[in-house]
Amino acid sequence: CKVVAVDKSKSALEETERLAGKYAETLIKVEADITDEVAMKNLLENMEYQFDGIDGVINNAGIIQPFKTIHDIDFDSIDRIFNINFKGTLNIIKIFLPSLLKQPQAHIVNVSSMGGFIPVAGQVIYGASKAAVKISYIWGVISEGAGRESRRGAGRDSGRNHANRRIDLLFQS
Repeated sequence: CKVVAVDKSKSALEETERLAGKYAETLIKVEADITDEVAMKNLLENMEYQFDGIDGVINNAGIIQPFKTIHDIDFDSIDRIFNINFKGTLNIIKIFLPSLLKQPQAHIVNVSSMGGFIPVAGQVIYGASKAAVKISYIWGVISEGAGRESRRGAGRDSGRNHANRRIDLLFQS
């Protein structure tokens, strides 16, 4: 079993390797930006080439905002928060989902935040980005059927047959 860790920070990848301890030998570190769609497509292509398949993804990337009210936070900060917390997660799900659907069973784990459930003063944008992960990716993907064990004709299929495939969608806050 191999684990591919992706981060745009080399030092964060080194810390992940240190924390992996005796399991570090199974860790493959990739320095890349999850908000970069082309980079994530290239990552998937390389992983499919190197391995027999991808069994799951864990979306754990996220940044917190400076403690500022909506009145005081600038638009560049808002864009940065949503690009990493929301669009980065979207990139991973959208790009990796076709590969995951090739497996008899696969897993998607999205890590959000309690801030996505309960607004915190000075953290409204962060909370909104994490709520978007919870609502759009967990409940949205489940409602589209990717999280159902076997669709067997239930609902809309959009021409794809996902029967006998299962993707478990897990949510952690």
